[in-house]
Amino acid sequence: VQIVELLQSETAGWDCEMALFPEVAMEHPPQCSDYGELTFDNVGLQALGKFARRRGIYIVLGSVEERIYEAGAARAYDTCVVLSPQGEIVMKYRKMSPVGNKAAGTEPGIFHTPSGPVGVLLGAEAEEDARWAPI
Repeated sequence: VQIVELLQSETAGWDCEMALFPEVAMEHPPQCSDYGELTFDNVGLQALGKFARRRGIYIVLGSVEERIYEAGAARAYDTCVVLSPQGEIVMKYRKMSPVGNKAAGTEPGIFHTPSGPVGVLLGAEAEEDARWAPI
């Protein structure tokens, strides 16, 4: 809720196409589940999706902790979620150079807009030449 209120106050009166948030701008709400992919089961993403649709903007959430139980093991990822102007999840980028106990993603973070492609890197990945190549 706080992130939506911030978006409303910071974008009021502005003609913008995209709102960008830093890492850890939103926590994976524990009331949704202890594990699970970041989907619209997450109440924070539901609210942001509605806001994106109302304003017709992209919303890029820096990194959010995504906790998944797969193949009999729990994994945590630093994940960037991008919402479209239609309020849909158009990209989930899992950080490819994780820190600590996080798992590594395998796909580069690129999404397409009417203004052109947008690439996403998280944290220190911006300093890694190999991460820029696909973008």
